[in-house]
Amino acid sequence: MAGSKRSRSIGESDERRPSPPAPLPPKKPAYLSTKSGLATAFPSPTSALDDDEHHDSLIADNGGKSDENSLTDQALVQEVLKIVANESKAKVMILESMRKYSFNLLRLKELLRENHLEVSFSKVEYTDIAPLVGLQPHARGNDIRTFDMFRARLPNHVFNGIIRDLGVFSKQYGPVGQHQNEEARSRYLSAYFNQIVAMFGGLLFNTPETILEGRITTKGRIEYQFQTYGGITVVFIEVKLDIGSSRERLNCVAQVITECGACAWMNYQRGYQIPILAVLCDGNYFYFFKFIDRHGPHKNPLFLGGKYANGHRVMKIEDIDLMPTADSRTYFQQIRQTCESFYYIFLIAYQCGLEAYWQLSLEKSRTEGKGRESTPRWHRAVVYAKAAVDEALLAWRLIDQGDVTGSMESAERAAELLAESVEEAPFTRHDLFSEYTEDMANVP
Repeated sequence: MAGSKRSRSIGESDERRPSPPAPLPPKKPAYLSTKSGLATAFPSPTSALDDDEHHDSLIADNGGKSDENSLTDQALVQEVLKIVANESKAKVMILESMRKYSFNLLRLKELLRENHLEVSFSKVEYTDIAPLVGLQPHARGNDIRTFDMFRARLPNHVFNGIIRDLGVFSKQYGPVGQHQNEEARSRYLSAYFNQIVAMFGGLLFNTPETILEGRITTKGRIEYQFQTYGGITVVFIEVKLDIGSSRERLNCVAQVITECGACAWMNYQRGYQIPILAVLCDGNYFYFFKFIDRHGPHKNPLFLGGKYANGHRVMKIEDIDLMPTADSRTYFQQIRQTCESFYYIFLIAYQCGLEAYWQLSLEKSRTEGKGRESTPRWHRAVVYAKAAVDEALLAWRLIDQGDVTGSMESAERAAELLAESVEEAPFTRHDLFSEYTEDMANVP
């Protein structure tokens, strides 16, 4: 079974409870924003920072990295003309430009449209993209190195909510085996992670988009980006249902590489580097990847594939109608294991995003020669997030060993630690829906 017993998981202690969190800085008074305007349930990146960091922490259109490699508008025009003259290699050339330069992404898109060049990462070829991350095309993906993939145990009430959502979506779009197109499958599968994303209190939020738009972008390619405060940390790509040849499957992996590379470039423009975790869904399986950018001469990014302790590298999307010998318990167990893989990915991505902002706040403190009110709060948020990861991994190990009660307790504690982390982050919150009361249903 995926998730076979193991003596110890990364980040776990040998005790049933993880080590106590590192000493926390003294708490500051509850943060109050002085910014005007309406806060949103899904905030823009600028609402995620307190006012002393607001103006210089995140990019304008041309990026927060101002160095000698920044392209002027005229230089960008020249780069686009080169791309237009080599349309068959346009996508690779754009990625190579991202490796070399900082530039205005919106302006690039505008210039491409003016030159009637439709560019989308959904049509990249693995043979073109693999060398950009140090892979050999002839190896056909067999040289992709692995990273350890785990599951983080969800509290029962969260998983129950996921099952309710799947039940509703089954009535809307039909069961898995009856989906006729990518849109129906995409909307159905969103139930696997909607409840999980909500656990992050709006700090990890979904911005469904692609880096490069084109008429063909959404034909068989549905993408979500999950951001932590504006830095892209998770990319979720769903591809067409009828993947045929191994070549086509490799081209799907190539799209993951290109989207991750472009997202890493956008993060670098904002002044920080974080690993990007990616989920690829081909309609039948989920694959997990990690992209680690390494800026510097002769340094290719690292592109890794997730591998569970039992050697499995995928999670299957089960169709109960195609499992005549399976009982419903086995079916729901498979769904839970998939959702807990997502939970692990989101927890790690959230932790990495917090650490990036904490480091950014520390650097600004040193530059300004004074402490910043936000820095201790970022630190506390990081500490609680790390403890939440450890506790959720422990909860999975306990259920794998048959300790149901201990696992339930640890899963709930992990959720509490995550909530404490969210509360500590210096972030403007306004949840309109929390103001709803049942008597409001009686309005005319």
